Amino acid sequence: MAKHPINLKEAQKLSKQGKFIQHSQSGIQYDSTKEPNPDSVGCESRNGSLFSRYYHPLGKFFQEKVKTAILSAIDAFHGNKKYVFQGEYLKLQKVLYEAVRRHVTNDKDRRRAFLFKVSDILVYGAYNSSAISRIHRNKFTRASINFAYLGIKKYDKEAFVYDDPRLSALSALLKSEIQNFRNDETLLKIIDICIFLMKEDIYYRPRWLRILQDIRPVVDELDITNNKIIEILGKVCNLVKDMELTEEELENIQELH
Repeated sequence: MAKHPINLKEAQKLSKQGKFIQHSQSGIQYDSTKEPNPDSVGCESRNGSLFSRYYHPLGKFFQEKVKTAILSAIDAFHGNKKYVFQGEYLKLQKVLYEAVRRHVTNDKDRRRAFLFKVSDILVYGAYNSSAISRIHRNKFTRASINFAYLGIKKYDKEAFVYDDPRLSALSALLKSEIQNFRNDETLLKIIDICIFLMKEDIYYRPRWLRILQDIRPVVDELDITNNKIIEILGKVCNLVKDMELTEEELENIQELH
């Protein structure tokens, strides 16, 4: 979204009065305290949030409550475990870490720490076949996932509809594979949350696509048989290997590297 023409305190004051008029990237005027960003309405992947995270009640709810619930669920599952692997699993962890470092260098918002935790959980889920069932045994994690899922639907009634063919294909593949692996409502909600975050957030969308493209050669060569998580990861990596980033996504990586 375009930068605000006035400082934050003045904008917040006007916001309370319902008078903060903003220009979208396409030049359309709208009241960001009451209206969605006209450039982000619809089910395509967005280059700016649907609702202002600073001024709109739904935007603030999503930023302050929903995202907090997602991070809490990740922290609760990540816990105090030592994510130290050997052999092929260590190889997978290393290549994930390298890909994250490659695409996230400016880390003032601790995005890299978040991505490292997700990488750890992914490898741990493949390494320990009973790990996924711990989502259900951890009531806090499950409650956080449910809150985030319902909160996203409150934020955007069409949150889990994707006109971007890349995200539509990812969603279809993951849901099909998870249902064949373990038809589990919580896991399906996690998939919805992850794909929606890629739809809503231009920072994470191109980076996850690049990370999956980066790790594909290693995933294809892993000497791990009869491991459903690795099998699904391999299918996802091969699905995205030829997916191209948009001009705006490439610019985002260059500007916020």
